[in-house]
Amino acid sequence: MTRPRFPLLKTLQVNLRSLKPPPPHLRWDFDDAIKLQYLRAGLGTPTNLSVNWANLVYLQTVVRSGLNQPIGILGTILDEFRLSLSSLSLCVSLRTLDCNLIGSFPVENLQPTIYLRHLENLKITSDNFTCARFLSYLNTPSLKKADFNLSYFNLVLDGVESWTSAFLNLSERSSFNLSEIFIQSVGRQNSYNDEFVDMLRQLAHTSSIELLTLLSAPPDRSPLPGRMMELLTVDPNLSQEDQKEHLPYLTSFWYRGVVSFPIKLIIAMVESRIKLQEKGDCKRAGHFLGPRGEASSLLASALLNALPPLHFDVTYTNPNWIDEQDPQDVQYLGGLLEKISSSERKCRLAPLEESLMRAYGFRDDLFDWGV
Repeated sequence: MTRPRFPLLKTLQVNLRSLKPPPPHLRWDFDDAIKLQYLRAGLGTPTNLSVNWANLVYLQTVVRSGLNQPIGILGTILDEFRLSLSSLSLCVSLRTLDCNLIGSFPVENLQPTIYLRHLENLKITSDNFTCARFLSYLNTPSLKKADFNLSYFNLVLDGVESWTSAFLNLSERSSFNLSEIFIQSVGRQNSYNDEFVDMLRQLAHTSSIELLTLLSAPPDRSPLPGRMMELLTVDPNLSQEDQKEHLPYLTSFWYRGVVSFPIKLIIAMVESRIKLQEKGDCKRAGHFLGPRGEASSLLASALLNALPPLHFDVTYTNPNWIDEQDPQDVQYLGGLLEKISSSERKCRLAPLEESLMRAYGFRDDLFDWGV
C-alpha cells in the first residue's frame, strides 16, 4: 500500500507569476492529500491540478466556460487551470466559494445542477449577466453571506435574466436564510436601481438580513434611489408581516456612492428606527408573560420590535449634494446622529474625502468600526 505523499497538508495556495507555464511533466496531483481542505487556485495554476474536491471546505478559483465548449470539461485557456462546473458539483463539503467568472455560460436549458448543501459564504467577481447565468446553476440551502463584485459595462441583453432576478430564483429554490449582503459595483449603468430595492424587499420575507453594504466605484455615477431609504424606514404601526419588508433585523447599513434624494428621507429613516426600538424597549419591560407565566400574544410582535441599534454610514461621492439640502434639515440630522451615536450605535453621514482610506481597500476593517 502506497503511503500518502502529503498526509498533513491542509492548505494549498498556488499563484505563479511567471508568464511561462510549468513543465507539463510536473505532477500537480494532490488526490492523496487527505486533510487538504483549503485551496486557492490563483494566477498560473497548472491545468493538471488535481485534488479531492469532496474534502474542500474553502475554494478560491476561476470558473470558466464557453458557449462552444462542453460543460464539465477541464480545459486550457492561456495554459491556466479553470474549474469546470462538474468539478464544482463535487465540492459537497464546501462552506466558502470565492470565484471569478470568466467566459460565457450557456443560457439554454438552464437547470440548478450544482447542489452545495453546506455552502455558507458565496463571493462572485463577474459582470452582471455572467453572474446571473452562473447563479442559475446553483442550489445553496445553507447560504448566509452573499458577496458580489460586479461590473456593469455590458448593454442590456434581450432575454437575459438580470442578476437580481437570478438571485431571487436561487433564494426560492434554496430556501436559505441570508444574513449578510455585500455588493461592490463598477460601471455606467444604474447599479442600485428600483429592481435591486425590490429584490431586497422580497428577500426580507424569507431572510433576516443583518448586514447590508453597497459600494460604488468610478466611473459609476448612478445615484442610490430614494426608495432605498424608504425601504429602511419602518412604521411601528405596521403589522408584523408588513414590517418584514423593511429589513427590521438590519444592524448595519453602509453605502458609498452618489446620493441624490432629499436629506429628509434619511431623517425619516433614522427617526423610524429610533421609534421602533423604543417601542421594543417598552414591550421588553414586562409584558411578555401572562398571569400563569405563559407567553402572551404580544410576544411575537415584541420580538420583532425589540431591535438592536442600526449602525448607519452613508459616504456620498458627490460633495455638492449636501449644499443643495435645506440647512435646517442638515443641522437637525447632524444633531440627531450625534445624539444617538454611542459605543453601541455609530451613525455617520460624510463626503468621500473624510473616509477615503476606509472606502478604498481596508475591507477587513469594514465592520469593526461600527459600520
